[in-house]
Formats: sequence, C-alpha cells, structure tokens
Amino acid sequence: MLQILSELLYRVFLFLLYLAIFGGIALVIEHRKELFDFPKFKDIWEEITNDFFGTKIK
Repeated sequence: MLQILSELLYRVFLFLLYLAIFGGIALVIEHRKELFDFPKFKDIWEEITNDFFGTKIK
C-alpha cells in the first residue's frame, strides 16, 4: 500500500512539474509579442549608450 501511494505521489509530482514547464513555454509563445516588444527599453538603452560613449547628436 505504501509503495502504491509513493508511486502515485511521484507521478502526480512529475505531472505537475511537466505542466509547469510546458505551461510556461506555452505562455511565452502566446505572449511573445508583449514580452519582446520593448520600445521604452530601446529608448532607455539608446539614451544610456549615447551618454556613455559620447555619441549624442547635438
């Protein structure tokens, strides 16, 4: 009985682990446009690099 319960818990744990991994991948694929579309980040990065390298156009 204990062995059956242990096997059941192991399988439930693996199921939840796989669900979390593949669910996370599915969410990234589903929302990749929002995740990787950073216009504000791009502007901030350009401002930082322009200040650091002295390439600001006056």
